[in-house]
Amino acid sequence: MKNKAAGSVIHCLSSFDSQVNNSHLHATVTLYLYREKGSVQIVGDYISPAGVQVPVKLVSGLVYQATGEDYHVRFTGNTTSFRGDDMNDDFRHLLPFSVTSENVDYVYQFRQQNDGSYLIQQNGTPLLLCKTIPRR
Repeated sequence: MKNKAAGSVIHCLSSFDSQVNNSHLHATVTLYLYREKGSVQIVGDYISPAGVQVPVKLVSGLVYQATGEDYHVRFTGNTTSFRGDDMNDDFRHLLPFSVTSENVDYVYQFRQQNDGSYLIQQNGTPLLLCKTIPRR
């Protein structure tokens, strides 16, 4: 299924802070989508319940199909700068996307704003406001 959105580039950046119980994540998300493929990169600092700060980097590939504002996304694999046992169980809940789930389709709404940024939502719940990165 080819459509106009499949040929457009979305390259944007967002910062976020999240907290679950005593775990914190302060990070930035870089999202790149083009021709039904893309990637998401999350870089920041995870703070464990014990107060230990761990730098984290997670990169995940994805494939998608766009239908209007709906993007049907499947994460295809990821690499991380940390081992799973370095993180508390709360870590996956700190992320704005479930990037560790493979072979699961997610639907996100990408609503372009007047300034060119994208409000990314899931089931009407805002996840990120992603500011467009200008092309060079």
